[in-house]
Amino acid sequence: MKRNLRILAMVVFAMMTTVSTFAREVGDTFYLTDGDGNKYYFEVLTVPTEEVTNYTAKLYKYVQGGETPLTVLKGTYAGGFKLTSGDTYNVTEIGDEVFKDQVELDSVGNAASLVKIGKSAFEGCSKLRVFSPKAACASIVEFGDRAFYGCEKLFQLGNTTNAVKFGTSANTGGKVAIGNEVFKNCSSIVYVSNNTNVISIGEGSFENCTLLGSTDKGAFYSTWKIETIPANAFKGCERMNSATFSAAKEVGSEAFLGVADTTIITLPYQILSEELFNSQGVVAKQMRAYVSFSSGNYLKVISCKVPINLNSGTMEVKYVKSVTESSDGVTVETEATPTKALPSNTALLIHYIGTGTAPYWTFNVLSKEPSVDYTNYLEPAIEEATLPASDGTTNYYTFATTTPADKTEAADFNTFKKVVEPTTIDACSGYLKLVNGTPTAIRELKADNKNADVYYNLNGMRVENPQKGIFIRNGKKVVVK
Repeated sequence: MKRNLRILAMVVFAMMTTVSTFAREVGDTFYLTDGDGNKYYFEVLTVPTEEVTNYTAKLYKYVQGGETPLTVLKGTYAGGFKLTSGDTYNVTEIGDEVFKDQVELDSVGNAASLVKIGKSAFEGCSKLRVFSPKAACASIVEFGDRAFYGCEKLFQLGNTTNAVKFGTSANTGGKVAIGNEVFKNCSSIVYVSNNTNVISIGEGSFENCTLLGSTDKGAFYSTWKIETIPANAFKGCERMNSATFSAAKEVGSEAFLGVADTTIITLPYQILSEELFNSQGVVAKQMRAYVSFSSGNYLKVISCKVPINLNSGTMEVKYVKSVTESSDGVTVETEATPTKALPSNTALLIHYIGTGTAPYWTFNVLSKEPSVDYTNYLEPAIEEATLPASDGTTNYYTFATTTPADKTEAADFNTFKKVVEPTTIDACSGYLKLVNGTPTAIRELKADNKNADVYYNLNGMRVENPQKGIFIRNGKKVVVK
């Protein structure tokens, strides 16, 4: 058989010469040579202990020993890049640029022991198709920048068919980090597995993965716990059918530019804003609001920087119609909103009455402010806020959620608790504020100016001929002298 058809440069790590079994120390370096004269250089990372019998090592350099390029990188299937050199070594790291531009490299064998893949480790390996197809890559916690940049044939990492799956071991919980441009231009990847252990991804990490999300498995769902979606992260992923990031707090510019017109991008309602939409270009119109309820907690106060359509058969939506304060606290009267629309910078009470135990819902963002006409006494907290302690003159009340025994039972919306010491409340929530027993958050909302000259008193009642005092006109407080 011709030499170029052989399985070349198989890294079985069996020494051509006798390897001494003398004890090595952390930091020691050595190399092994395969049957084709290729050399693989290693650094000792850890030494055996009473609890751990094997060494661990970093593969930090590869030197081609002949004219034939590397086509297959193969470990001994007993342990993933496990050196059989007298002493036993598990290779847990591949260093920076070790196999960069090995354009004939087709596959990488068992990599079960890998924890870290360095910067540009496989960059430019344009024929690399599969990486550790017979062993899970469950221990990988770090991908250096551009680790697989330009691996345009790569479609499988780990032992899940046609999928990129890594870092699923319990030991990797909350540790998996994907650097900048790690999978950029990997145009054959169709699916990346959900993984609650992923805590960060870098800029352009999946940019131009043009087939990503093209299967019925979809692309990304709420199990991803990353808080920052950096610039260009999914730019050019033109086949992505949906993406949900329930933990996101920040989205970089053009993070989703170039996805399909039908792609739905779902983000927490707390981060939606005109500023965010402006940074995303034409994709902004495809963004939806993610509203979640923790298990056993089905009522909440919600506010948002942009208007949201809360219209759903499984959601009650109410505003505070009146507030009466006494020595025992406040009595609140609520009423259902006519359209279940949440205007921007306004707070409403919502109650989930569906069947899910830890439910969430996706709502459309409205292109313009809803046409509503009611007086609402809830004060929105668009940003995180610290309410001062009530002093008897100015009193604050927060919503003290109670849960009915059954979600389908009538909910008690009248459970507001007086703030007796400084209390921090979440962004995009709400509260009541009363000064001398009068609520301050009068929000009489209108979509046009037809009633611009209509006045209301502080109890929300229409006044035909206002005299001296404070009134509401066109949704704002005015003083008539």
